[in-house]
Amino acid sequence: GINTPRRGEGPEVVMSLWSEPIEVQRDDGSTCQVLIAECSTGGSVDEGRVLALALLLSAHVVYNGVSLLDASRIQELTAIRKLILNMRVREGAGEEDGIGFKEVFPRLTFVLRGVHGELLDERGNPISPQAYLERALVLRGFSEEAEAKNSVRKMIASFFP
Repeated sequence: GINTPRRGEGPEVVMSLWSEPIEVQRDDGSTCQVLIAECSTGGSVDEGRVLALALLLSAHVVYNGVSLLDASRIQELTAIRKLILNMRVREGAGEEDGIGFKEVFPRLTFVLRGVHGELLDERGNPISPQAYLERALVLRGFSEEAEAKNSVRKMIASFFP
């Protein structure tokens, strides 16, 4: 027989499809059917490969976070950095630089759960979710640590429409 680990005993990827599509309303008032696929990882799974598979299967990807998108949270998004290792836009192009990803990647939306109250700028003024994301992706500093965080910021801004 096949020796498969029990749930929680090793690398784990769970991908599931909702049983039926849901109808959603677009900004222009029209509606469309959406089939939702959920993906989660555990153990020593290469999240970069899982994200690459999700991007290939999706027209829109939602990052489901549990807090504000601060510098430490951005640094945890190492799967974004691994995309240039796991995907190729053009065959035989040598080492991937990610320049063409925006042409083929789906849209990316960040959903931040556990955020209470309004999103505020550095002066305490309310800002829109779009303005919050743009501020979170602004490059900061020039140290090695700052450059590591900035590389993820650059990739998010460059890879997704």
